[in-house]
Amino acid sequence: MTTDTLKKAVAKSQETGYLFIATADRGGLPHIAAGGPLTLLPDKKQVAFETWFCPRTVANVSINRWMSLAIWNPSQDDGYQLLGWVEEVQDILLLDGFSPEMEKKGPVPPAKKRLTLRVDKVIGFHRSAHTDEPL
Repeated sequence: MTTDTLKKAVAKSQETGYLFIATADRGGLPHIAAGGPLTLLPDKKQVAFETWFCPRTVANVSINRWMSLAIWNPSQDDGYQLLGWVEEVQDILLLDGFSPEMEKKGPVPPAKKRLTLRVDKVIGFHRSAHTDEPL
């Protein structure tokens, strides 16, 4: 992976305004979520993003830090998949009215978090035929 490739992926996420987040639990059961655009961190090997995460994504990241992010422009059928390790999870906001006592009674409300991902590999992401070779 080159810094230029990662910069292009970050720019594409800012152009589209969103990305897809893939996580899995300890047993490998996958889960997909959507999030906001990426920010390239100063070390040029990490990206960060914030979004309102559903409880399944948060639970998965707490036990399995491997993550895949997909950035895709459907009208041009071009994009990137970033594969890496979640280095940091920061709480930003909790849904108004959250109470630990309520957590026991029903679903956990969404939480806005900021994740920092160490990017290990960048590959192309397309609907059309492509390889999984690193860019």
